[in-house]
Amino acid sequence: MSIPAFVLFCTGLTGILCTGLPIAAAVWLRRRRQAETSSFFWGCLFYVLFVLILQRTCQQLVGLETQPLWFVVVYNGLAAAVFCELGRLAAFGWVMKEQRTLPDALLFGVGFGWCDAFLLTGLEMLYTTALGLAINRDPALFAADANAEVYRTLAAQLQGTAPLDVLAGCVNQLLVTALQAALSVLVMTAAARGRKGWFAAAFGLHAAFGCLSALCAQLEVSPVLQVLVPLALLAAGVLLARRAAQTAWADIGPSGTQAAAPAAKAARVEVWNDRLPRRPQ
Repeated sequence: MSIPAFVLFCTGLTGILCTGLPIAAAVWLRRRRQAETSSFFWGCLFYVLFVLILQRTCQQLVGLETQPLWFVVVYNGLAAAVFCELGRLAAFGWVMKEQRTLPDALLFGVGFGWCDAFLLTGLEMLYTTALGLAINRDPALFAADANAEVYRTLAAQLQGTAPLDVLAGCVNQLLVTALQAALSVLVMTAAARGRKGWFAAAFGLHAAFGCLSALCAQLEVSPVLQVLVPLALLAAGVLLARRAAQTAWADIGPSGTQAAAPAAKAARVEVWNDRLPRRPQ
């Protein structure tokens, strides 16, 4: 029943990074970019409302287990885009009317992504690591437990788990968190600046990510490909977010205040002893 120590190291590292790195990013945004702390918690709340409650409820009603592959892929992509982006739009257009700045959009996205990373990956990896360490420390105690069969199954699964798969899942989840922040900038731009095209860009990017992620999960592709998909979409999201910041927010400072206009060219003041302008020949 012994579990390899390196596998437990990878699961523990994954749990710590998926739990701690988004929080570290949130602290940095709060201190260095003057974002409001409440933006992070609004992101967490809207994740719970629109993803954990609404999206999961619809998924149970649809019954994806009995649907063909193409339907599962399309549904997951569209559902992720609809619920996540409408949730962001509701947050920026309703409860965050006084916090419409780019740092607040990023902090909202980090909070949204942290809930996803912690609940789907971080919490499970931390629990698995703690349980695996306890099994390795006293296998006889768990072998005599009423749930011994469950523990043996877990140990067998971890023994057959490649460390690369665990680390790839960690990188994948962190890339998704960064993508959530980039998408939040696009939706904030649509809500605050009236640029609806940026909402369409966020919706399309998220739908593409959802479809490709569902397809990779169904086909059980290699860990490298599982990382390349969110990496490519994150690169597109960052480029779009930078473009939105440069075009739609050009007249707004980093803290949301009106940027100072360039100083007008001083008018030329003539005095009595100035030379007369030369007459053209």
